[in-house]
Amino acid sequence: MENREGTAKYLNSPESLIYVKGKILYGLSLAKNEIRKLGKAILVEGYMDLISLYQSGIKNAVAVSGTAFTEEQAQLLSRYTKNVVLFFDADIAGIKASMRSVEILLKHDMNIKIASIPDGEDPDSYVNKYGKDKFEDLIKQAKNFLEYQTEYFQSQGMLDEPGKAADAIRELVKNVALIADVLKRNLLIKSIAKKFNLREKLLETELEKFIAQSGKQTINISRMRDLEETKNNSTIEASFPQTLSPEIYALERELIKLLFEGKESIIGLISEKIRIDQFTMPVHKEVVETVYNAFSNKEDLIAGSLIERIKDQKIQDYIIELTFDKYTISRNWEYLHPAMPYENILIKYTKDTIRKFNLEKLNQKIMQNYKRLEQINEESEKFELIKLIQIQQTEKYQIMHNE
Repeated sequence: MENREGTAKYLNSPESLIYVKGKILYGLSLAKNEIRKLGKAILVEGYMDLISLYQSGIKNAVAVSGTAFTEEQAQLLSRYTKNVVLFFDADIAGIKASMRSVEILLKHDMNIKIASIPDGEDPDSYVNKYGKDKFEDLIKQAKNFLEYQTEYFQSQGMLDEPGKAADAIRELVKNVALIADVLKRNLLIKSIAKKFNLREKLLETELEKFIAQSGKQTINISRMRDLEETKNNSTIEASFPQTLSPEIYALERELIKLLFEGKESIIGLISEKIRIDQFTMPVHKEVVETVYNAFSNKEDLIAGSLIERIKDQKIQDYIIELTFDKYTISRNWEYLHPAMPYENILIKYTKDTIRKFNLEKLNQKIMQNYKRLEQINEESEKFELIKLIQIQQTEKYQIMHNE
């Protein structure tokens, strides 16, 4: 705004009820089709970075609006691609922002590369000086997150001394522990072991420690798979799905938190809109069935009474962990609607979660049908499948606009 050193390129207005930076990816409305088409997104820090890239013809970029990357932004981006190239500034703040963003993106099962920009440059200045082709060269040279972090630790001298090197390697393993895909984790551990000439077993021990620490905060998918295997008296016939959408997993957990709020109005809303068989995980189906039965029989709905109805101790422990965390359900909603009574906030949040869940389930069905369409040769079958997709698209439109 002023032509002097140390002055910001732009000033942010305060956040408001209709604009919360941490929940929005700047430019996504224009970039989403190109992101889908190219199969990847470029993530930059600021508005001007995004605008300059778009004007140069690079249209699959989105910006975090000059703020720290958030879980909500990762969730939003994961709807369009699993491949992300981070293009943050080359200064210390930009490098640290990249590191924090990697952690969040890994939790959402994203494939991450990080591009290096020459010192003193940012995406805005670089593309304006050197053009689209040179910028795309930087994209091609982007490194995966392990390579990037290793080079950063090396540049800081952290690999020169045994003590610091051990801390650096632990940081790499800590990030690997965030990945839900067991095969991907094992391949990355092999890569770290080979790079530092270490025994894989040693790194696997460190990995297990970090996974265990993470498990104290949230029940991860692998633990839930173990839980399914230990159930003896389950009436659920479906086996644990080998591939589980992180979005569906998170939404199912959120719905169960809401069911254990102990409020008839909330349980009534969820049971009216979501059937038991719509839940993916057998454990979740069993829990939901317990709550629905108590609700239909007009029995006690407080969390303690519902938990007592569940016979499996491991499932009880799982629900207790969820209910300890349920205070986070409406924190953002209370912030956005400070004058609204808590009960109304809870109902509004429940409706929003139900809508997201139904949309995500429907999106999965539509994507599966599109994949089937590519494999079918018979014209009559193709025609029937296209009709089904059209019906599902109409249903999706109704969910988006009528709830």
